[in-house]
Amino acid sequence: MDGCHPQCDVTAMLARIGQLVFKGMKRLNRIQSIVFETAYNTNENLLICAPTGAGKTNIAMLTILHEIRQHLQPGGVIRKDQFKIVYVAPMKALAAEMTNYFSKRLEPLGIAVKELTGDMQLTKGEILRTQVDSQILFDGVHEAVLL
Repeated sequence: MDGCHPQCDVTAMLARIGQLVFKGMKRLNRIQSIVFETAYNTNENLLICAPTGAGKTNIAMLTILHEIRQHLQPGGVIRKDQFKIVYVAPMKALAAEMTNYFSKRLEPLGIAVKELTGDMQLTKGEILRTQVDSQILFDGVHEAVLL
């Protein structure tokens, strides 16, 4: 990709679980490469302001992978009962799109992703079995990942 940071080879940068999630992707783009260290390896907060198509969703995925790695046991077992991730989207259509994207990407890890909006309900059991929720919590043009 044009403008790619010199250190943006996905295979070299990501642990095994990250390689599974980003399967088929060879390189991060410039903005993803710039924030990679903070998004993937720290608990620091991030505010990413970039145009549509700039790669914000993959940055969100890097932060999700960071959280998942915090609950990775020896032997590669993910302690799914120890964390919950909420992705906030401003519109129902975007929440549905992100639920689909995260579900497909996180499927190799056995991570459950559910959409929760004001016009749908999840049972207590479904909520307990879910690690990533896509929710609409406000109107506007904002997206957020809350870990």
